[in-house]
Amino acid sequence: MSVLCDSGPSDSFRVIAHCESGISSWIDYGTFGHVGSDSSQAQCQSLIGMAHVGGYHIDWL
Repeated sequence: MSVLCDSGPSDSFRVIAHCESGISSWIDYGTFGHVGSDSSQAQCQSLIGMAHVGGYHIDWL
């Protein structure tokens, strides 16, 4: 997933994906982004089964 923020409480952020696969769940920390210019990207991957994003939130740095 990719998130671009136009405004926020600081200049830097990252997306934190809430990943799910069957009975397992975990979080994936995204890359660092800058407000208004760079997106933050996170990817849910699983060794067993199909993983998907169940939700996300923004971590302001």
